[in-house]
Order: sequence, then structure tokens, then C-alpha cells
Amino acid sequence: MDECKPLSVGCRECSIDFYRSLQGGYGLCEACPVVSVWVYLGGAAALLFMLPLLLKAAKLKNGFGAINIFVSYAQVLSMFRKLNFDW
Repeated sequence: MDECKPLSVGCRECSIDFYRSLQGGYGLCEACPVVSVWVYLGGAAALLFMLPLLLKAAKLKNGFGAINIFVSYAQVLSMFRKLNFDW
């Protein structure tokens, strides 16, 4: 099996706990990020907090338009985050 060491180029797949990063076009193997459990718990708590607010806003006659605009804005920002612009 042809495995890459960290930051190596020209192999078929990366070692365990590494992923191929295509940033810069070289396909270097980089270490997987370590994500704390607290990030997931915080996201779940935020979702549980926002859900009743979103349901209440959905029942309003004209209150959901602003939320749709915000969600569209967040989606566009997430797409542009993946692109590598040379400003």
C-alpha cells in the first residue's frame, strides 16, 4: 500500500489520521483537525435554542423573509469560503 507521510507529495493515499489537502493544487497530506466534543455540544444547544424561535417566526405573516435572506447569505458565504481567490 502506497501511503503518504505528512506533507508528502506523489502517493496514492494518506496515512491514518491524515487527509489530502488540495489547497494550492499539490495534494499534500495534512493531519486531521482535532475537534472537541464541546463544539458538537454547543452546536446542538444552539440548534435547540433556535428551533422554537424559528417555529415562532414561521407562524408570523411576514416574519420569515428575513430568515430566508440570512440563510441564503450564509450559504453563499460558505461556498466562497472554499474558493481560493488571489486578491
